[in-house]
Amino acid sequence: MEAGCSTSPAVPGASRLWRLSNVIMAVFFGLAGAVQINDPDPGLWIVVYSVPASLSLAVSLNPSITDNIVWKSISDLHSAACVVGSAMLGYSLVTSAQNNILHEEEGRNASFVAISL
Repeated sequence: MEAGCSTSPAVPGASRLWRLSNVIMAVFFGLAGAVQINDPDPGLWIVVYSVPASLSLAVSLNPSITDNIVWKSISDLHSAACVVGSAMLGYSLVTSAQNNILHEEEGRNASFVAISL
């Protein structure tokens, strides 16, 4: 064994905390997606929040799923889409904002997309 390559056993409390935090995030994103039904464009925002909810729920059920290529691909694709979406919303906000950015729908949407990253 090389120096610095030792592995320590997993701490059971840390594993339970990791699973609990993923359950909490899954519930948070699930509820955020559910309340989007009243939004002018609910389809987009329900998907934006449902993807991280599903990914977090999967991690809470099976933490080793993060090594799966499908899970990684979905996570990377969603992150890239959120970065592009945030940039587009930010540009729209800068070019057309007349008030406080949180009074504009683009400002609120951009802040919530940033949370899902």
